[in-house]
Amino acid sequence: MLWIKKSPAPSSFVHFIKTYKNQSFETLPPDIKRDLKLSLLREQHYLCAYCMQKITYEKMKVEHFLPQSVYPEEILKYKNLFAVCSGNDYSEQTCDTSKGKQEIKINPRFREHIQTLAYSTDGTISSSKPDYDNDLETTLNLNDEQLVITRKMIRMATIIKCKQFEDRQHFLRKIEMIQAELLAEPHYESYLGVKLAIFDRILSKE
Repeated sequence: MLWIKKSPAPSSFVHFIKTYKNQSFETLPPDIKRDLKLSLLREQHYLCAYCMQKITYEKMKVEHFLPQSVYPEEILKYKNLFAVCSGNDYSEQTCDTSKGKQEIKINPRFREHIQTLAYSTDGTISSSKPDYDNDLETTLNLNDEQLVITRKMIRMATIIKCKQFEDRQHFLRKIEMIQAELLAEPHYESYLGVKLAIFDRILSKE
């Protein structure tokens, strides 16, 4: 999971909501919904808000962080919306599909929430806060077997690559440059949070 810096809502979406009151998400015109989905994809750099796999316009869902059935007043609040995967791409349901109408406390919109996350040597994701950890493990099912294996492979490959840097004098600078380049991409690498967590740990120790 990565921190998502929310951008301003698309102007077409804002104008429609102001002009036509009491709309539901389902009644949004196709062109407005298209602008909304593209905006969510761009601000998330085309990664699922929860599992961090790559998503596209054709293969994504709009997630209501606060469930529509419980918080009808938040249905069309842009800050409440994320782009997510189908949730059916792994061994079991994950992400929004696993979450359903349940509420979670960990929110990708808040950097301090993301800073509680860690990735273990076996590829599991966890949080230092028990409530968030339960969200990850149970509600979002982000320790699905396939996800864990993929994250473990990425973690191992990243560590091996870092160990290949022989010039220790410029080691930190090299890590910082790689990190900056990755974050400057309009389309992030899948599961980028795993790699960034390793870089952050290296930089904090040196």
